[in-house]
Amino acid sequence: MLTEDGVVEGVIGAGYTISGLPAAQQFTRRRRLDTPEHNTVGTIVFVDERGVARARSRCLAPPVDGGVHAGGFFDLLRRTSAT
Repeated sequence: MLTEDGVVEGVIGAGYTISGLPAAQQFTRRRRLDTPEHNTVGTIVFVDERGVARARSRCLAPPVDGGVHAGGFFDLLRRTSAT
């Protein structure tokens, strides 16, 4: 779940940064119809001695040409108040 102050940083091409929920919604709406959906196949969460949680996920994305793309995500998790 992306929070109002969440940030997404992409490394594809020249890279990109999406800051906040409204920007993420606009980014998603601009996607081409043939953009593959990312399907997460596994996530491991690590918590260090300071309580900082990090998650590493692997994903598969099947494009319309029948191929398969694979990728990974690295997330820093932050506890927020429930609303």
